[in-house]
Amino acid sequence: MKNRWVSGWWVAMGVMAAMGGCGDGSKPDADAKCSPGTETCACRADSACDDGLVCLSKLCVTDPNAPASGAGQQGSAGDGSSANGGAGAALSGAGGSGATGGTHVATGGAGGTSAGSAGSGASAQGGTSGSGAGGPTPVERHGQLSVSGTGLVDEHGKPVKLEGMSSMWLNWEPTGYALNKQGLMWMRDNWDLRVFRIAMGVYSADDTVNTYLANPQKNVAWVNTIVQNAIDAGVYVIIDWHDHIALEHQSDAVAFFDDMSQRWGQYPNVIYEVFNEPLDLNWSSELKPYHEALVSTIRKNDPDNVIVLGTPNWDQDVDIAAQDPLSGSNLMYTLHFYACSHQAPNRNRAKTAFQSGLPLFVTEWGATAADGGVDGVVCESEARSWHTWLDQANISWAAWKLDGCTDATCMFKDRTAPVTGGWSTSVLNGHAPLVIDLMTNDPPETSGTGGTGGSGGTGGSGATGGSSGTGGTGGSGIDLTEKPAACALVTSCASCCTTSGVFALDAAAEPNDITSTAVTQWSATASGASASFAFTTSNEIGAIFFHFSSAEYITALGIDATSTGAPLEVALTKNTGASGCIYVQDSLGWYETGCWGTSDYTYDQIEVRVRSTGSGPATLSVQDVQYN
Repeated sequence: MKNRWVSGWWVAMGVMAAMGGCGDGSKPDADAKCSPGTETCACRADSACDDGLVCLSKLCVTDPNAPASGAGQQGSAGDGSSANGGAGAALSGAGGSGATGGTHVATGGAGGTSAGSAGSGASAQGGTSGSGAGGPTPVERHGQLSVSGTGLVDEHGKPVKLEGMSSMWLNWEPTGYALNKQGLMWMRDNWDLRVFRIAMGVYSADDTVNTYLANPQKNVAWVNTIVQNAIDAGVYVIIDWHDHIALEHQSDAVAFFDDMSQRWGQYPNVIYEVFNEPLDLNWSSELKPYHEALVSTIRKNDPDNVIVLGTPNWDQDVDIAAQDPLSGSNLMYTLHFYACSHQAPNRNRAKTAFQSGLPLFVTEWGATAADGGVDGVVCESEARSWHTWLDQANISWAAWKLDGCTDATCMFKDRTAPVTGGWSTSVLNGHAPLVIDLMTNDPPETSGTGGTGGSGGTGGSGATGGSSGTGGTGGSGIDLTEKPAACALVTSCASCCTTSGVFALDAAAEPNDITSTAVTQWSATASGASASFAFTTSNEIGAIFFHFSSAEYITALGIDATSTGAPLEVALTKNTGASGCIYVQDSLGWYETGCWGTSDYTYDQIEVRVRSTGSGPATLSVQDVQYN
C-alpha cells in the first residue's frame, strides 16, 4: 500500500512537541534545567532529572510508570483562548487531556519522546481542522507554477496539489460569496483553500441581463475584483470562461483573455481556463483549433502561467484529447466528474489519459449527480474513490460550488450564510462536509469536535535508536549504528540518507526499550526496509526510522503492516523534532493529526510507528520513500 501526502498549513500546538534537542546522541548538558512536564532537556551529567521526569535514552521525559489517570497521564492545560491542547503523557496509553478548545482547530499536545516514544495527547475540543492564519500563503509557499510531466510543480520544482472551490455562475450568484475577500481569506485559513475558480457565466438563454455577453463591463469588473482578492490573499485563481458553446463566441473569448493576460499575466496566482465543458465536439477538428487560438492570444502577453483546456463531452473525454494534445508549455486538460453519475468507467478513461502523459486538472467536481445534486443525494464512497486516485496522481481540483441552495453541491443550505466566512457546520449543506474534509486533510481526515491528539516525537538517530545500551547489538544482534547504504530510498542520491534504524518499546514495564527481544527481523536495502515485532503483550510500540542529511520534500511512502491491532502512525520531523507533522491511518486512509513549529514542508526524519493493542507477532515494512 503506497500513500502520498501533501501537507496542509502548519497548525500551532499548545505545547511544542520537540523530540529533544539532545536525542541525537550529543553530550548531556550538566546545566540543563527541565521543567516538569517537558520532554526537551538532556539528562544531567549525573543522570538525574528535575522533579516529575526520568532519564531515558539521554532525555528527561515524563515518568512512564507514574500513576495514570484513565488511559494516560493528565496533560498540562492548554490555553483555551487559543484552543491549544495540553501535553500528552509519555508512553502511557492514549495520552493526557487537552484544554477546552475555541473556535479554531485545537490539536492535542504531543507525547513524550524517549527514543521516539509514542504517547498521544487528547486534543482539545475544536471545530473543523484548518490551516492556521500564521502560516505562509499558498503563493508564498509555491510561487510560480509550471507543468512538469503530468503534474504541477512550484518555482522550486516541487510537486504541488491545489485544492479549492469554484464559484457559482457569477451571473446567478447575487449574494456575493465569490466577491468577498474576507470570506476568501477565511476559507484559506480554515479550509486550507489554495485555489479559487471564477466561473464567469458567458451566455445563457435564461439570463439576458447579467452574463458576460449581456454586460461585459460588469463581468470584467467582477473578475478583476476576485483576481485582486486572490492576489491579496495569496491564493491561486482560475479565470474560467464558463461557456458550453464557446466555439460560437471565440472572438469574444479571444478579446477577453487578451485583456486578462495583459492585466494579470505578471502575477503567479493566475490560471486560465478557456472553455468550460464543451459539448459533443470533435477534438482535433473543432476543439483543438479553438484552444490553439486562445493559447496563442494568452502567450503573447503571459509566457508562463498555466492554461487549462476543455475536453469533449462535458470535460469527460480526456482520453481522446490525449491522442492529439497541443504543443506548448504549461498546458493542462480539464477533467470534470460528479460521483453519482461518473464512476469507474470514467475514472478508467481518465487514468488512461493520465498514464499516457496528459496533465489533468479537475476544475470542477461534485459528490452528486451531474445535475448538481438536485435530488439531494451525496455519493460519498464513490467520491472518495475518485479522490484516492487524485491523491495518488497528485491532481489538483476545485469543488462545485460556493453558494447557498438546496442542490447537494451548494456549500450552504441557503443564502443567509454570511459572505465573510465564519461558517459553522450548522449552515453547511450536501457534500460540503466532504469537500471541507478533503480540502483540509489530504489524504482525508474525519473532522469533529473531539479532535485527535498529537503523537510523540520521532526517534532520533545514533544513540536515540540505541546501538549502545538502548537497543544494543546483543540478543537478536540488531545493529543500529549508521548504515548509509541501508536507507529505504528511491532516489539517485542514496548518500542523502545518513541513518536508518529500528526499535521497540514496552509502555507498561521496565525496561522500556525491548528492541533486542521484541524485534525478530530487521533488514534494509537501497529500495526498502522491513521489521517484524514480536508483540507478546499489549501496548507495545515498534518503529522504523530514517534520518536524512538535509531536509527534503517527502512525496511518497509505502507502508505495510500486519497483525498490529492498532492504527499506524507516521511522524515527519526536522531539526531534531523542533518542527514536524503526525499522520495516522484509519479505515478511510491517512490523515494529519497535527503539526508544530514552523514548517516549509521539508523534513529530515521519517518515523513509521505502530502500537500493538493485541498479542502475537506483528510486522511492519517501509518501501519506496520518495522525495524531491
